[in-house]
Amino acid sequence: MIIQEIASREPFVAMSRNVMEVLRRSVDVQSLFITVNNKVDNFIVAAADQQNQLLDAGASLPFEQTYCKLVCAGGRTATVIPDTQRDPLTAVLGITRQLGRSSFIGVPLCWSNGEAFGTICALDKRVRHFSPQEVDLFQSMAALLSHVLSVEYERYKDPVTDAFNRKFLETLQLSRDVTRSPLAALYVDLRGFKEINRMFGHAYGDGLLSRCARTIIKFCGEEAALVRLQGDQFVVLIPETHPIRLAERGQALLAGLQKIRLPSGEFLTASIGAALSDAWTASINDLIYRADIKMLSVKSRSGHGFVY
Repeated sequence: MIIQEIASREPFVAMSRNVMEVLRRSVDVQSLFITVNNKVDNFIVAAADQQNQLLDAGASLPFEQTYCKLVCAGGRTATVIPDTQRDPLTAVLGITRQLGRSSFIGVPLCWSNGEAFGTICALDKRVRHFSPQEVDLFQSMAALLSHVLSVEYERYKDPVTDAFNRKFLETLQLSRDVTRSPLAALYVDLRGFKEINRMFGHAYGDGLLSRCARTIIKFCGEEAALVRLQGDQFVVLIPETHPIRLAERGQALLAGLQKIRLPSGEFLTASIGAALSDAWTASINDLIYRADIKMLSVKSRSGHGFVY
């Protein structure tokens, strides 16, 4: 969800078009496409198909069933398969049965730590080999796109906790229709951070906030978007539609945060409110407001707990 939102905006979209044009003019291949993924779904953000419209921009496929998974598992190197029906890695995949025999090349898009978040790929119904020069060109274009998206991605991050910032939330508010793509929100208020900063210093407080952010992601899943709203308040946006599963996540998160011990020997406390979008939810801000109201009901009573 997160990477798809960022990849749908400038300058990544414009750079993707330029990369596709360079490859289209330089490599004789029938289908070119650029994807990003969240390890669950594989989203095609740009595509060029000379003949059969095998792949369309905007489409998505289960990540496990794509050639892109093989590319992302291969480190920073290119994956080249001259015949997908004969190669043992691709012959067993449903996509091969669907497309038939093809030649394939894929190069990962990677963050600076080497983790892949997408691919630049090509498919050709002709059985062919890709030259070293063509492979080098794909890798150069992948490095360029990786850098562009990494720069764009950092604009939406909070420097203390590595959570997303309000700018990301504003972007999501403009682009996400919660009536078509339902979301859940967990509003998290960590108790007593002013006193923690006063007693143990802001450096300790910042480190504790960062630890709390990692804990939230651990219990909410990598598909969740964690946003730091202000100070010690966070909101987690999750592609969840089931109230029982949301409540289980909220309770597990509360228990996880409560295990964090402070230098005083006390344990961290938090107030968490939850909300699910529905047909009457006007926007993401509306969803967050509802979760905030639930959180405040906890905060006004005990200061520690979860309410849905």
